[in-house]
Amino acid sequence: MTVFIVDNLECEANRITENWTEDLLLKQDEEDEGETVHTVNEFFFIPDPDHLIATHLPDDPQWQLLDTPVSFEEFEDGVYIRDRFFQLGMSIPEQHLKSGVQKTVGGHAVISMRMPAERSAKYDFRYLLFTSRHSTSESQIPYERFVMYQKKADVISYTARFPVTGHFKLDVFGLEVGQHESYDLICSYLIDCTDADKKATLLPDCPEIGWGPGCLTEEVNFSKLYS
Repeated sequence: MTVFIVDNLECEANRITENWTEDLLLKQDEEDEGETVHTVNEFFFIPDPDHLIATHLPDDPQWQLLDTPVSFEEFEDGVYIRDRFFQLGMSIPEQHLKSGVQKTVGGHAVISMRMPAERSAKYDFRYLLFTSRHSTSESQIPYERFVMYQKKADVISYTARFPVTGHFKLDVFGLEVGQHESYDLICSYLIDCTDADKKATLLPDCPEIGWGPGCLTEEVNFSKLYS
C-alpha cells in the first residue's frame, strides 16, 4: 500500500508519495552480505500527476489530480512504466503501443519510443527479452539475438522476430551519461506471439550503437545511396 501526502503550494494541489526514498543493497561480491544504503528518488517528490498515474492509482479518482481520471481498466492495460522513462523525457507516440500487451503480426513485434533529440546523444540503453512465467516456450533460446535495436536522434526501436509461439516480456533499461550512475528500468512490455516466424534466424550480437542508420550517421550527415 502507498501513502499519498497531498500539499497545497500556491493554491495548487501537489502530491508526495512514500516512494521518494528507496533502499539499495550494495554488495562487493556474491559472498558479501552487503550494505543497505538509503537514497532519495526526487521523481516522487511533487511529481507531475500525468507522470505519477503511470505507477500509482489512488483508490479515490479525485486524488489523481487529472482533468480526466484514468479508470482501473485503463491503468491495468497500460505499459508498465517507471520513473526513469520520465526522467529521460521519453514518450510513446503511437496509440497502439500504449497497451502493455502487444500481439505479433507474422511473428514480428515492433516497439518504439520517442526521446528529446537535444539530449539523446548522452542516452544509452539495454534490453532483455525472455519468456514470461506463464509461457511454455523453450527458455534456453537466446531470444535477445532475435531483436534488432535501432537508435536515432529522437527515437529508439526494437524489432523482435519470434521463432516460436509463446508469451514473452521485453524490459528496456536506460541512463543519461553524467546524470545517472547505473541503468534503471524504463518500461516493460508483454508480447503475445501466436504466429511464429519460422524463417527467423539468430542475429549477430547487437553493438552498443544498435543496427542500421542511427544518431551517429545523422551527426556526420551520412545518407544512404540506395533504398
